[in-house]
Amino acid sequence: MLQNTVAQLTDQAQSTIRNEVQNLLDRTVAVTIANFQCGIVDFLSTRVIEHLQAIKAHVLGQPVPTRHPTFCQPVPSSVDVNLVKSNRPDHVDFFGYDFDTTPGIKVYLESTNGSRVDVTSKLIMNTAFQVTVPFGANGVQLTSQSKAIRLNWSGTDYGSIAVLQPSIPLCIESAVSSNTFGKTTSFIPALIAGDSDFWQGGNVFNGPSPLQVGLTVTTTVTQHAVTASIGMRAAELTGDTTTVSGETTNVLYQAPLGGRIESVIAGGGSFAWSTPATGKVFGDTTQRMTNGPDKVVTTVDIGGFTGGPITFPGGRGSDPGHAAGTTAGVEVTWNSLTVKVFQPPPGYSTCT
Repeated sequence: MLQNTVAQLTDQAQSTIRNEVQNLLDRTVAVTIANFQCGIVDFLSTRVIEHLQAIKAHVLGQPVPTRHPTFCQPVPSSVDVNLVKSNRPDHVDFFGYDFDTTPGIKVYLESTNGSRVDVTSKLIMNTAFQVTVPFGANGVQLTSQSKAIRLNWSGTDYGSIAVLQPSIPLCIESAVSSNTFGKTTSFIPALIAGDSDFWQGGNVFNGPSPLQVGLTVTTTVTQHAVTASIGMRAAELTGDTTTVSGETTNVLYQAPLGGRIESVIAGGGSFAWSTPATGKVFGDTTQRMTNGPDKVVTTVDIGGFTGGPITFPGGRGSDPGHAAGTTAGVEVTWNSLTVKVFQPPPGYSTCT
């Protein structure tokens, strides 16, 4: 191909061609030694032709064809993200030739969702035939979302190294107990109106006032926890309408590490109770309610609404004569819930 062109050139031009060809041959020896993976046949049939065409164009004053890098082989072909953390290996190599082209080659770290991060700044150009991508503090940082390292030139991927992630085991389905049976929670709602006592006219000698009381215990189930909310309101129907009201939330069961809650199989039924519209005179007693096994609670005690002997909770408020906001409240005794969960097998912290 080049002979006709050579015949038309001066001695100086022929010398230039000879130098170019010699440089090409020197490069051939280097790439054959440093990167035998590509093979001599590939080199002679493809790469030499490209360079000869470039030399011819240069001599004839024609545009020089763009020289494309050629990728041969990655070493290794894949990396285990866990082993990389232990510096085994601490780098990867891409072998080929013409890696010194313009524009330069780029390296991207691709995630499992298809997004890419340009990590070309970490690339080490050893020769025109070998580039290195280091890991570690000064190199590319692999994560649990890393999928591949891509060698790219002019918008096209020329080579890849797969990033292997640990396999995620299947979750184990099981029914577990919340271990809450017999445990208690006390709740004293805040005073929101009135003078803080439940005596008629604020006078203990007049006796206790009729009260309208409402109580709810409801469960909420998420993938992470089973919680129960205790809501209570007690309002005096006479006098200055002393009122307490509020809500508190308790965690009855927490999902295991790496697991999730599917549902409550048993014991999660809600509870609700209230006095008639005319109210109820509590006096020195408590209202005790017992539930069946399908409820979130087994027993509910409501009391402490007078200035006399307080049976719940504790009966030793800072001012027994003023129960509202200090001793008037509810005690809930919890049932044991059966919860359906999906959790990792032993030795694993995650599952799918």
